[in-house]
Amino acid sequence: MWFQSHSRSASIRSRLSFIKKISLKQVACHEYKSDIAKIATRLSGAEAGKQGYIPFFQAAVNEFMETLDDDEIAKLEEIRANWMSRGQPRELQRKAAEKMGRQYLQQSSRVQFDNFGTRQVVWEFHENKAGTKLFQMFVISRESYLK
Repeated sequence: MWFQSHSRSASIRSRLSFIKKISLKQVACHEYKSDIAKIATRLSGAEAGKQGYIPFFQAAVNEFMETLDDDEIAKLEEIRANWMSRGQPRELQRKAAEKMGRQYLQQSSRVQFDNFGTRQVVWEFHENKAGTKLFQMFVISRESYLK
């Protein structure tokens, strides 16, 4: 009886799932990057990457989305469905892995160690622009994320 009342909750499983929903705006930002950048530059008066440019980027995306006709929205929907079934393009996956990969691994290992008592050995493989494959190994344990 005690086990039924104190079983692991579904929240543990939800913390380990990294399914990301993709919005039309994200697809549009990838497909029409230069057009959105022109709108953001016009709104902000600053060049792309400058400090004054960033607060106007979302407004530029919204303005761009309002200008699309039904055929262009249908094309974006098709690309979005393709991304959802096959995954995002490699350059977006690579960018996300470079930016958040180590944090995702540490978060996953923290949940696994706290709930299951497991430690992880992680091998990272990278390919540089010359085509050389590089790798490194590191062990993730409770002590490594307490520091």
